[in-house]
Amino acid sequence: MAPPADSTDAVVVKDHPVFGRSAFAARDIKAGELVTCEPALLRYEADDKVLMGLMKQVAAHIKAHPEEAGDATGIDPRDWNSACGFYLDFCRAPPDVQDAVLGDMFAAPEGDGVDGTAPVRRSAAQARVLAALAPGVDKILAILAAVAASGAAAGAVPPPPPRPAPTDAAVVQRVLLAAELNVHQFMARGGVMFRVASKLAHTCAKPNTYYKSHEGKGCNVALQVGRAARRRGAAARPRVPAPRPPARPALTGTRPRRRAPQDIAAGELLTTSYLPSDLQVMGRSGRQAYLWDAFSFRCACPRCADEPDHLAAIPCMACAPEAARRTERGHLPEAVVNCPNFETPPVGLLVFHPARADPAAPARRSALDALDLAEHRRRHAAHAHAHAADGSCCGHDHGADAAEDPASAAARAALLAEEAASAEAFKPWVCGKCGVELPDSDAALLGDCPLVRSASTRIENWAYRSARMYDPRQEGDRLQDLLVVLGPYHWAVHAAAVSQTEYMRMVVGHVTGLMRQPGGAKPEHMRALRDAAATVSNNLRRTYEWLTTVGHMAPGLAAHTMMESLTLGGSELLQGASHLAMTPRLRASEAALAASMQQAGATLIAAAAPALNCLRGWSLDAPHPLVYAADGARALAAAAAAAAPRGAAAKDGGLSVAELKDFLPAAAAEGKGAGKGAGKKKGKK
Repeated sequence: MAPPADSTDAVVVKDHPVFGRSAFAARDIKAGELVTCEPALLRYEADDKVLMGLMKQVAAHIKAHPEEAGDATGIDPRDWNSACGFYLDFCRAPPDVQDAVLGDMFAAPEGDGVDGTAPVRRSAAQARVLAALAPGVDKILAILAAVAASGAAAGAVPPPPPRPAPTDAAVVQRVLLAAELNVHQFMARGGVMFRVASKLAHTCAKPNTYYKSHEGKGCNVALQVGRAARRRGAAARPRVPAPRPPARPALTGTRPRRRAPQDIAAGELLTTSYLPSDLQVMGRSGRQAYLWDAFSFRCACPRCADEPDHLAAIPCMACAPEAARRTERGHLPEAVVNCPNFETPPVGLLVFHPARADPAAPARRSALDALDLAEHRRRHAAHAHAHAADGSCCGHDHGADAAEDPASAAARAALLAEEAASAEAFKPWVCGKCGVELPDSDAALLGDCPLVRSASTRIENWAYRSARMYDPRQEGDRLQDLLVVLGPYHWAVHAAAVSQTEYMRMVVGHVTGLMRQPGGAKPEHMRALRDAAATVSNNLRRTYEWLTTVGHMAPGLAAHTMMESLTLGGSELLQGASHLAMTPRLRASEAALAASMQQAGATLIAAAAPALNCLRGWSLDAPHPLVYAADGARALAAAAAAAAPRGAAAKDGGLSVAELKDFLPAAAAEGKGAGKGAGKKKGKK
């Protein structure tokens, strides 16, 4: 099929009072319709040979001029690769494209403390280096122009010579910031910027479009927006809801009732999500921290600005029974940590209400973080200077010997005084059981315990960093630490569990691959498969139940939040179960494992069905990767069930062929043809 035609006529770009230059629907847009389909304004690939040459120049300059490079020495090589790739593509672009990048595509980050965010600090350091390398960049551009002219057809008009590379570091930083804040990832090998699609606003609720690169173009497809999601996207009146029983359906293999979808109306703000799939379960504080670190803005979508943050629920000690109270150290007891049922927690839950919070708190904490960063750099520089002569280290922190700069110390004292006054005036944490109102301080929430007194940062900051940096292969105790400090109702626990699930899903896939090899899987591999499959199923099931009970999410919104984890986890379990059933030497000995994996996989994909249905029937000829994965796994499961001995599935507790056909109508109807068609498109996923 031919690639889709370029089209942005359904979109108009204009100013938004909160989000700046944003994209709006110019007309009514039906679900599944292409909202945008456009070629890249700029595009770079990380493995470009010319880019590698510029990277070598950067490394040589930093080594030769360490005093000028400053913070550039500590920038990750991958960030250097992205910055150099986009900057080089900018320098090679025609003048009208360069003007668009520096003009319409650039919006300076705003807000107190924005100069301390990672994109601004990183781009400033990179801009100093690249501006100094302008003569070398000009030589690269001249060589590329000569090569292009020599390869042009006879009689063709040669392209105009490129503009000289900017020598002003401020101009270079504008280019790099435009890339930091607007570029879409391109198949993990580079990035692309679009004139229209890069202006879609972010929302932490369910967006009304989905981005996908297709046939070399950037496409945004309109999603089905249910009534509940539309209410979530609208402004909500601040309120403190009365406690109510969280009557949400449990995770089962049955299909939830679908609400009638709604199209995007003319004049409606077009939205997408800037959050990676593994961060979708984060609460407000985690989302705000990520967006501030990655995009230099504080999210002001209705979900962040108005709605109570049920995902950050913390056990309330004001109404906790004796068996559920924290220890002297500040840890939660097993009665709370190992609570088997989210619908009936043994304690009341404190929930953060943004409308009741101090509006100056984010800026104040950003200023404190900036002071902490400056103090850390001062100590590091003092320690490095003390051992500059011989390069040795005595183990003493020489930076701690020098007192903090008087101006910094005075600023810190003033900020801490403001925070103490804020704690008396604002009490945004409210218990849904006893109604107690508490200020936003760790001592108020967790008690004046050694855990709080010895902490070097806010508990929410620690939770965000722990969840983001959690590595299940090396930090087995980190998840337990989060549980005993925050409890099983807090988003950081479930974000770490999702990371653990991703690793265990790879284990399932690895052992499944070993089954198909001549040597087969060994007993230790089967034990690992059994443990990994149980972890994938239990973690995803618990997180889904947490979202639909403690998180007060409707099943459709919970499915959208966990769409990728549920779909990929369920697909991996179904594929593993299918290969177990189709391997003669394992069919009998591992029948119980295959049946449990089959049931768990089918249940997870059924939970994701409301979100997957929003991605079906769109106007692109290639199916969405998650739809393809789910349909392929279900077709394989149907084939395995049909090939199994009669009655085997029913005897072992798995799904029978009839049940699979009821659960997988598309896969059962298409049969082997679905697997063949999907396999041809796997390389374009």
